Amino acid sequence: MGFRAFFDWVKERSHLFRGISVGTMVRGDGFRFNRLGTFVERADNTARLLDVKYDVLVHESDVLVHESGEQALLEALQAQRMTQEGPQAMVPSPVEDAVDYYQWGALLRSVSGLKAYRTLYRDTIRPRQVTELLIFRHEFPRSLHACYDDIQRVLEHLCSQCECTRLAGEMHARLHFGRIRDVPDLHAYLTDFITRNAVLSDEIRRDFMMAV
Repeated sequence: MGFRAFFDWVKERSHLFRGISVGTMVRGDGFRFNRLGTFVERADNTARLLDVKYDVLVHESDVLVHESGEQALLEALQAQRMTQEGPQAMVPSPVEDAVDYYQWGALLRSVSGLKAYRTLYRDTIRPRQVTELLIFRHEFPRSLHACYDDIQRVLEHLCSQCECTRLAGEMHARLHFGRIRDVPDLHAYLTDFITRNAVLSDEIRRDFMMAV
């Protein structure tokens, strides 16, 4: 069995387990803890994947644009529009568009998000919008916001007065009211999120597992 066949096998068994658990488990505390663990781990995985891929893909995009011979023209056009329209102006080149489509498209496919991106944005693939989708768009089930929608809902049902519920509510508020324009340093933002998510996981263990 090659790597591709092996990973396809793992994915198939994972989908099978999730389908059986969601489709057959009694909606009691056992089911809720099962879903809670899924959402906490999913949020951690999404944040780590975006953090690692963002640095790699942005660096590779810069290298390809530079090697294409378009860098000087691109910088001149960006400077002109920056003067006219302010710091939000961007002028993507054909090379950047191609790099964004294939590399950021691969990132979206890795989280089953390519169709969601096309539905929500109806635009070519842009790094800023991919980042927004994976962090703030609650419509996408693997986004950090969507994960914390479910985490907060489950914890409110299990123990509305527990410390873990308060922490989850604080995280949820940051994602619900946050905007991509308010994230000047993505690596710092994601590192902070991963740390807070781990703190929440430990607090869930203390509030429920150690109390037994």
